[in-house]
Amino acid sequence: TGCQPGQRQRQPPTEYRYDCQHRLIGISLPGGSVASYKYDAFGRRIEKTVDGHTTEFLWQGERLIAESADNRYRSYIYEPGTFRPLA
Repeated sequence: TGCQPGQRQRQPPTEYRYDCQHRLIGISLPGGSVASYKYDAFGRRIEKTVDGHTTEFLWQGERLIAESADNRYRSYIYEPGTFRPLA
């Protein structure tokens, strides 16, 4: 039958998955994109994979100090005694 003018096709819903500690561990989008997330024992996100591309997160205490993805490395510097990034 096809779509009639003015009709909207229904897309499947975005699917969110959580672990037993209520942390987001996966997303599936209607267009087919998928993402997954991993955490360490302290609940800090240590890895994100989106459509096959993985980013790793490096922590020092509660501060995110670096990200690594696709042979690129990004580091973060904070104001002394704060969680406010400088760069």
